Amino acid sequence: MENTTPQPIQQQLYTRERRGIFRSTEGFDTIGRSKGLDHSFIKKTLHPFCAYDAPAELLARGEKDTAVYPDALHLYHTDNDQTVIGRSVYQSADFTGLRSAFFTHNYVIPRERSEEVITNYAAWLHADFVETYDIEQGVDLPELNAVPSKGVTRPIDAASVLASLNMDEKMFKQLLFAVMTAVTGKKKVYIALDVPAEQISAYAKQLLEVLYGSMPYAFRKLLGFLTYANEPQSKKGIHVMFVERGSLRPGDRNVEKDFAFDLVSKRVGNVDVDPSKQPYLDFAWSNLGRPDRAERFYQFAEEMLADMDMMRRTALSSYNDLSVFYQIEEGNETLFDDNKTSVLRGILDYITTPEAISSKVRLNDIFLARFDQEFDLIKQGQIPELVIVEVFKDYYSICGKNNEGKIVTYLMVAISHAISAKRKEVVSSFYKVIESNPRLSKAFFDMVLSSGFAKQLFEPYILEKFTLAPKAKDVMQLVGVWGKNHPSVTHNAYFVDLAKAQLLEKLRKESDPVSAVNALLEQQVKLERDWEIKQPGPGVTMHDFAIMDQLTYAANLFLLTELDLDKLTKDQLLNIKFLKEPKEVKTWAAKFDARIKSQAAVMLAAYAWFSDDHPDENLFNGLNPMELDRVQQMGCQWLQNQIEPEQFSHLALAFYQGGQAGVNYSGLLNFVRRHAKDQEVIYQFIQWSAGQQMFAGERGLIPAYATAIISYFKNHDREAFKKKDLVKKYFHAAKPKLKPVYAKVEIELSSPFVKFIRRNRRQLMRTFVFAGFFLVVVVGGLFGLQAMGVFDKEPEKIVAENPTPPVVATPEVITDEIVVYAEPMTSAEGKVEGSKLVFLMRDAGTCKAFDASNITLGSTDGKEPEFLTGLKPEVKCEVVAPDTDVKSKDKTDSSDVPGEGATTLDGADATKKDDTVGKESGDTSKDVDVAGKGSEDTGKTDKVAGKETEDTSKKDGTAGKDTEGEITGKESDPTSKEVGKTDDDTGTDGTSNAVDGTTGTGTPTPTKPTLNLADYKNSITVILPDMMMDTLAGKVIMVGTQSIRLIEKPTL
Repeated sequence: MENTTPQPIQQQLYTRERRGIFRSTEGFDTIGRSKGLDHSFIKKTLHPFCAYDAPAELLARGEKDTAVYPDALHLYHTDNDQTVIGRSVYQSADFTGLRSAFFTHNYVIPRERSEEVITNYAAWLHADFVETYDIEQGVDLPELNAVPSKGVTRPIDAASVLASLNMDEKMFKQLLFAVMTAVTGKKKVYIALDVPAEQISAYAKQLLEVLYGSMPYAFRKLLGFLTYANEPQSKKGIHVMFVERGSLRPGDRNVEKDFAFDLVSKRVGNVDVDPSKQPYLDFAWSNLGRPDRAERFYQFAEEMLADMDMMRRTALSSYNDLSVFYQIEEGNETLFDDNKTSVLRGILDYITTPEAISSKVRLNDIFLARFDQEFDLIKQGQIPELVIVEVFKDYYSICGKNNEGKIVTYLMVAISHAISAKRKEVVSSFYKVIESNPRLSKAFFDMVLSSGFAKQLFEPYILEKFTLAPKAKDVMQLVGVWGKNHPSVTHNAYFVDLAKAQLLEKLRKESDPVSAVNALLEQQVKLERDWEIKQPGPGVTMHDFAIMDQLTYAANLFLLTELDLDKLTKDQLLNIKFLKEPKEVKTWAAKFDARIKSQAAVMLAAYAWFSDDHPDENLFNGLNPMELDRVQQMGCQWLQNQIEPEQFSHLALAFYQGGQAGVNYSGLLNFVRRHAKDQEVIYQFIQWSAGQQMFAGERGLIPAYATAIISYFKNHDREAFKKKDLVKKYFHAAKPKLKPVYAKVEIELSSPFVKFIRRNRRQLMRTFVFAGFFLVVVVGGLFGLQAMGVFDKEPEKIVAENPTPPVVATPEVITDEIVVYAEPMTSAEGKVEGSKLVFLMRDAGTCKAFDASNITLGSTDGKEPEFLTGLKPEVKCEVVAPDTDVKSKDKTDSSDVPGEGATTLDGADATKKDDTVGKESGDTSKDVDVAGKGSEDTGKTDKVAGKETEDTSKKDGTAGKDTEGEITGKESDPTSKEVGKTDDDTGTDGTSNAVDGTTGTGTPTPTKPTLNLADYKNSITVILPDMMMDTLAGKVIMVGTQSIRLIEKPTL
């Protein structure tokens, strides 16, 4: 059976005696104690409070009457929650009768009974103590069941006490604030009453009784006090100390940080409080004459704080809130009207859980009554404040399920009024409040969608949500979230159409639309998985998964119809998933107009080209010339930075011309030369091509390809055969089909004398024999004439009739592959508004591969170059369609050999003899047959390049003009004697020599370089709106790493 008997109260007596419990000699010591007190507890906890210092005022006047001296009543709480209440009194003489002393009597109340002070504080303040004790009676004191009391006849009149102490309302509130703050803080409260010394303790007890009655229970349990001390001093456990008047001196460091109340001078120190912001202080003041009301409030507060921690229970702010709630409950609506937000928010702080609501029904009732008042106001057309709406949202989070319909209706009405008032900011803020609570959001929009308010409350909202979504994935995510939380929206036509439109709008702004679409396809799978309901309950609306299919279809359709192929990268194209099904794509594209069909054909061809490691030309079947050109432009753009052996099979198709046109070999080699990372790549490509059907037949390289290789070395790589490592690695180790071509190249790159000897061995042998015979005859004849005396006659002087002819400078003929000229841009009024650069090109292949979107203007005087980027060139490149005529037409694409023909893939000669050539073809003796044939047919004209090649020996047996090197048009051998040769790469003029190969006499007349515009049928124009002609003067035009010759504008 549980023992319900309360723990007894222990006693202790302390004074000056002949001996004590802890000492055997005279002095101050404990002379009596109850057996329940531990000796160490007595020494450490009780002895420090066994003290008394007589008032200076009484000592000064030599007061002998012991009864006049004020007693010192103290109460404090120990570390183990025991309560000590005791009293010390003055003794004019000790046991010797010779010296003064004091006597202390303490009651130690056990922890289990420490809360008795809450209701028995008045009795404890008037407890009965002994003033003397004869140690001879023994040191053991009895244990008590209750604190002895003198008895309280009637409740104290708080107003009378305050009036007697001259304490007004303001000072009382300050004092109450200071005491409640000190109980939970580190500061002390020192009070100097304006009363005589002998009355200090009596008035202190009365004031303490008023303070106890004005404090909630939690503070009563903690308060410690001392009713008299001659000087302020800090004691552990003592929060309020009454001191002798005059002891609170200004500037005293002992109290400079504590609360000080000097009622003599009406000075209050360190109390910084605005009573208007502390509702509880007003409430306590109003209760001074109404103790019953105060006690009812304290009980209300205990209930509301029962489940909270001690910090919250001893916070003055808690009682500020609760005092307001209590008065509102009493009917004081003014407090709510003046502080709606703080009241409602404050109530929520106390009902944070459903369990709390069940134990705090009074607070919940107060809150719901206020909600009804606010609902009535918005029904009358008022728009609530945002903070009020947020409070009701938070209440819904706690226990709103029971009031869901009312709260949702409240929000719908509030938003409708805000929309009618055109207060968009308010509407947006209300929706954000709803969004912040998923359960409330679901309840709200389910009611909106099912109650006919969708057009007013849903459609404008969802439009803004989709509009604010930054990317396509956010649109898809928004659809997923709404579909999961509100399945009915998947059946809403407005929602579906808006989602598709917004998805397309976001895709148009994506930097990588292909990756964005692929991410959408993956996102679709995840979202649909989230939508799945294993066991849908009755009445549950099922998701319409068709909306997801519609969104992905719209995304794929965007790639097909709106993708900018000019900006598409190879990786992006290969990542378009629907291109893996070409038949389905063709069927799909057939539903659209010609532009979409063409776009689909180009995409499929490009995908087939680059998705296969070894593609062939058949992938271009079905493409018209424009589509083929577009595909190849895409391929060139992708390949220009990937000229490497792994891409050689893709590279060849970039210059395939289709039909009998074959491959533009010169353009292909020029492309490799321009974009390869180093020169060896082109040797690797040539080596690789010798084994490919597009470049070689059964007996050797296709003639046009062989000619293109020869032209490459003559015009761009004349030093190749002088580098031993390259010769050994590539040329000597070349495939058999390549060796005749390399032999031909080596001859073409040798000096004119060596070429002459090699090409005219037979003629030279016949000439040498004839010359030897002729020399013998001449020498014999000379000897005969000498014998006849012919040489003894004096020769006649012959005067030259004709002077040395003057040197006539031959005008330079410009044969550069690319040239550029500048001309001003003028407005309709004739005003100069900038300039433009016009690039002229011999070959269409060069034109297509030429990227003029970025141009560098170099300076010849050492200044920093100027970079022009983001230009939009106007391209006009010649397109040659396949011809049924036997004569082959060149695909004009970056050709290094203008005028060259192309051959068909089977290696047959695609050119015919030009009957209009005005020179007769002599008998030709070739060391190398480019097409793989022998050299015995000496009468055949070399038509590989589309032009006839003259024999290197005339019919009269003398060395003729070497025209075999003229297969590139007007380009000549570097060692020839042609005047004004132009370097093909650097664009710098060569040196002029006299016709006979030596420096001519006289001064040649300067001539202006000429340009045959018929050779330049391709152009690219770049507009420079902010750059005048004088700015371009002296500039070096560079595109990429290529320097291009700037000429004067040619005339027709």
